[in-house]
Amino acid sequence: MGILSPWNPDTINDLLMPYIDNDGKYIKAGASLGVGLCCAGINDENDLAFGLLSESATSGENIVKQCSILGLGMAYAGRSKT
Repeated sequence: MGILSPWNPDTINDLLMPYIDNDGKYIKAGASLGVGLCCAGINDENDLAFGLLSESATSGENIVKQCSILGLGMAYAGRSKT
């Protein structure tokens, strides 16, 4: 879903939130990558990617942790935050 709407964090609520809250580890991991793609290079004062992915990057299944960290990396890539 994230690849369908890159650089558009407004679509996260509609497309990805049902998958972020899912109990399946692979579904949640894929949604984490999708959040990273949707927020890639977007400077936002709310920091949506950090808010959604920071908790899952520190707890839970290994695949969810890894994909959350990759999602955060994609979200912050190419962004100059001062």
